[in-house]
Amino acid sequence: MAGATLGAFFLWSIFGNHWPAARAFGSNSWDESVFSGGQVFLAEMMGTMLLVYNVFATIDIPTEGGGPLGVYPIAMSVMVAHLFLLPIDGCSINPTRSFGPSLVAAMAGINGKYYHQQYMFWFAPMIGAALTAAIYEYAPLKPKKREGKESLADAVFLSSVKREDDQEDISGDKLPTTVENKSYSKVDTAQVDEIDPDL
Repeated sequence: MAGATLGAFFLWSIFGNHWPAARAFGSNSWDESVFSGGQVFLAEMMGTMLLVYNVFATIDIPTEGGGPLGVYPIAMSVMVAHLFLLPIDGCSINPTRSFGPSLVAAMAGINGKYYHQQYMFWFAPMIGAALTAAIYEYAPLKPKKREGKESLADAVFLSSVKREDDQEDISGDKLPTTVENKSYSKVDTAQVDEIDPDL
């Protein structure tokens, strides 16, 4: 929130109050003669759900090294949300991003509905984020590596350990693994030597 407010102050100091390109320092608002509150609420909620789902899917038990795409899905979800929402309300999908510019716009005395419409950019993203968290947690959307793990701390260990059922060669035979009985606990080196000195 402090960053959003400080950024808006920088825009105010650069553009002043009358430069159209500043558009009230990036404040979010919508034209009530074109879009209803329900339409804006649905759009903001869906945009936030897209972003939050991609964040969960990317960082929940991440692949060691960041995976082949890294955080690219998160960046793409932000881009898609902006392409969809910019013509509607300037794209919020984040209450703090909306609060800072609207606060500075009000301080600068810029006319508009930037601060009167603030409620939309708080409730819609928060409800969208809460719904996505519930759907992600209880729908079958979580990574396969979290199967059977109630503790997130235990599951995080799986990001650097291959599953035992993945340790197969082309012929279908099991390969030596450092996972014991699918308990996903590290095996002591001395115990491995006792099992097979060649490991």
